[in-house]
Amino acid sequence: MTKTISPINIAIPAPASRRRDRLFARVGGAEKFAFSADDNGAVIEIFDEIGGFGISPSDVRAQLADAGRGNVTVRLNSPGGSVFDGITIFNTLVAHPGKVRVEIVGLAASAASLIAMAGDEIAIADNAFVMVHRAWGMTIGNEADHAEQAAVLRKVDDALAETYAKRTGNKVDVIRRMMEAETWLKGEEAKRLGFANEVMGEVKIGARFDLSIFAKVPSALAETPTSAAHLSSRAELETLLKERLGLSRAAAKKIAAGGFNALSKPDEDQQMVETLVARLAKASANLKEI
Repeated sequence: MTKTISPINIAIPAPASRRRDRLFARVGGAEKFAFSADDNGAVIEIFDEIGGFGISPSDVRAQLADAGRGNVTVRLNSPGGSVFDGITIFNTLVAHPGKVRVEIVGLAASAASLIAMAGDEIAIADNAFVMVHRAWGMTIGNEADHAEQAAVLRKVDDALAETYAKRTGNKVDVIRRMMEAETWLKGEEAKRLGFANEVMGEVKIGARFDLSIFAKVPSALAETPTSAAHLSSRAELETLLKERLGLSRAAAKKIAAGGFNALSKPDEDQQMVETLVARLAKASANLKEI
């Protein structure tokens, strides 16, 4: 079949690959990346963040290789992540010779919303969401370093806006305003604005994520970790301590080491861990009110 979706060509290199902490803490359900097959072809489930500790372009390429030249259904429930990994996955899906159907069964936010645009068909559950926003980045350095990063972010925003516009049929200026406002679209609204061409029935959402990194999360998705049981590693607890309470890396590392060890030994200090995580949730709520 002839593909009508254009790949994203962006004349800037992605940042050097490096290990980083997870951006989105687990709130509930299982995150996963799975490959299977049904009567319509291969099925790829992307139920995790994009890049980093989540799903990488190489993961998707490997599964598409197993699918051969046949049709593929991508089931998507992701809070997003690395925009460069998102662009690479988008281009990989666009290049696939078979038909690509994307089913948004929970959330397609940030970089995941870009991946959704690679579908020849895009279906969204009635209770699912799409979110678009401007690209983020972090810079450490002098004025020239920050200026260079700003130029990169502008190029990324331009590429994303043009891609959303072509896929949805909206004008680029309309998409830019949506990105600037951090726009969340549910089921029917996503279809009305061209981000999907089919609405499915409601789907029970499996993996759920702490989305407090975003500014305008719908109440249906605004959950924060309330139990230490939601943390799967010491690195996740350390990240929460740094991002939510503003602790230094050294302090967060020291507290996380003792706190997460207690998760495996509930009889020793479980109350301390529960209290700590409860304070994290309260601190997060206070930050949202500022």
